[in-house]
Amino acid sequence: MTNLEPALRVLPSEVRQALNALPGRRRELLEEVHLRCGYPPTVVLSGQEQRLPGAEGVVTSDQLQTLVNQASGHSAYAAEQQLSQGFLTLPGGHRLGVCGSAVLTGGQVKTLRELSSVNLRLARELPGLADRLLTAQKAGRHSLLILGPPGSGKTTLLRDLVRQLSDNLGCRISLADERGELAAVWQGAPQLNVGRRTDVLSGCPKALASVLLLRAMNPEFLAVDEITAPEDVAAMEQAAYCGTFLLATAHAASLAELSGRPLYARLLALGVFSRAAVLGPDKAYRLEALV
Repeated sequence: MTNLEPALRVLPSEVRQALNALPGRRRELLEEVHLRCGYPPTVVLSGQEQRLPGAEGVVTSDQLQTLVNQASGHSAYAAEQQLSQGFLTLPGGHRLGVCGSAVLTGGQVKTLRELSSVNLRLARELPGLADRLLTAQKAGRHSLLILGPPGSGKTTLLRDLVRQLSDNLGCRISLADERGELAAVWQGAPQLNVGRRTDVLSGCPKALASVLLLRAMNPEFLAVDEITAPEDVAAMEQAAYCGTFLLATAHAASLAELSGRPLYARLLALGVFSRAAVLGPDKAYRLEALV
């Protein structure tokens, strides 16, 4: 079950009321809330974006600024730190993506001004989703790559696998949570259950975080979300050479699609992952051998 209340509290009152008026089944299917300046609010239900029923007015710039102020606890420093990455993490593990005019310092984004849109992504926990993966891990530890198209549930599956390895098998897990989507640490505490033997490093690029975690935490498993850069692949190679098992996700609908991309072809050639869990649009997954 998703606790929507921490997320709903920061939304404009008329949007909050419209969301509360959604029938129970539709609320369960709610994935995202989009607020774009000058347009009516929309929601994503089961992967489809549609206008939010009952929210008749258009979103204003003042509403977006008020929303972000509330989400950051009215702390200008906290807001600036997170807005430089384009998002704010909310209590409960929900995430607020933000667009606007970037303020640059030294070629890096310092913060965002003149906010134009926000995207509230609702975090979901599905305990038991990774049961079959855990059974496979009990039969023999291995490194696993989770594949799937956008919105197929890769992060949710990885989170539950980390939790179960940590709590049910007693494994030490180091989690490189660069974008705060896996554990959603807020004021030092993970808002999403990743297990009591899991150490989380948030907001740090995956390649650097992986090195720091390997040196400091002595993990049995290193978990990262979304391998996207050559530096990430190099970090996976280094971790595997240290004897650490790997858990990661990648955007691809199939192994054939994955192997057709140079970055992932390099990853597969290294042989650091022995199995893949391939998710479909229906969020079901199948296990395939990689080596």
